[in-house]
Amino acid sequence: MNTDFIVYAGKPWPVEQDSDVLRQVGRFCSMDEVQRAYRSVAFRSIPTLHGRLRWRGASPQCGLIVQIERPVAAA
Repeated sequence: MNTDFIVYAGKPWPVEQDSDVLRQVGRFCSMDEVQRAYRSVAFRSIPTLHGRLRWRGASPQCGLIVQIERPVAAA
């Protein structure tokens, strides 16, 4: 199974900073799967970093975020 979409969550970190592997909360095969798993999060695109497309949204838990990353080369 190819898991191109990696989800991170936690206290907000700077957009220009790499996501910490300790924040990783899931891996998914498609954006549809991610959006079904995190229905209550409205994601918005943020700048690409180190060859990864990224989206970020506010978590239902106050003060936390959820971030999705996908390598640009993934198809």
